[in-house]
Order: sequence, then structure tokens, then C-alpha cells
Amino acid sequence: MSAIAPDGAGVLVAFNGESRLVHVDESLAELEAITLSPSHTGVCGLAILGDQVLVGERNAVTVFDRSGKQLDEAGGGVGYRLLKSASADRAVVLPGAVGDATATVLGLNGAYLGKIAIPMEPLQTYLAQHQLLVATDWSDHVWYGDWNDESPIYMVQAAVTMP
Repeated sequence: MSAIAPDGAGVLVAFNGESRLVHVDESLAELEAITLSPSHTGVCGLAILGDQVLVGERNAVTVFDRSGKQLDEAGGGVGYRLLKSASADRAVVLPGAVGDATATVLGLNGAYLGKIAIPMEPLQTYLAQHQLLVATDWSDHVWYGDWNDESPIYMVQAAVTMP
């Protein structure tokens, strides 16, 4: 598995080296597959914006409809797990470098909308030593925890304003 995104009552999953996305329900049954063009085998991020699927790869973010038809392509690639849905019409590319606390905001059709600061300042030195899991509601909370840590999840409460 190379990417996963919430999709209705299930998830949409991409697999390494495959040009198809699989919709899996909560019982882990495969409901349907979306076949992309054969050149899209390096999927490392997914975001669902209504009836559009943003597919992040190392060199680009490509927009598809639910049938697998390519609608658009935006420059700038993404790293693994960094492309996330933020709302029905916004996706973000989270920072992938130590010391970077800004996320790129994408709209429908993968259009660049700007950058936002995310409240990760307390984590900057922490990031250099640990693999971090981060989640946000894109309004006023960011949760984070160490990948292998059994201690509680930490939360930063701060406003995040979308462009």
C-alpha cells in the first residue's frame, strides 16, 4: 500500500507499482476499483475533493474523476503521506522537511491557493529525532504523536486559517 484516504464509509487505497485505486469498505471488502492511466504507478498521496480524486506523485498532483478520467495536472509533487483532504474543496500538502511549518493549499482541479502556517513550532526539534504522526481538523487543533511511542497523543490548540 502506498497511499490511503478516507472516502465516504470506507477508504480509497493505492498500491505500489499499480495504476489502480481500490475503494474498500469498513469490512475490508473491495467495493470498486478506479483504473488510472498506466503511467500513474508511483502514487504516494491521495485526497478526495467531492467527485475529484487528487493523486499525488513525486513530480505532480494529478486530478481524476471517479471513473479514472484525468481532468487536470498541477506541478509540484508530494512525498509519502503528505497529501491530505482538508475539506470538501481543499487539500493540503503537509511539510516534509524538518523546520518547515507551512502547508500548501490546493483547491478543486489541484489549483494552488496559497500556503498556511500550521501550529507545529513546539515540534521542530522533536521532528529531527523521531518519526511523527500528525493529524489536524484544519480549524483549531493539531494532534501529534511518536510513531513507536505508547505515551499519550499530544495536542496543540491554535487557529489555522485557510486561504
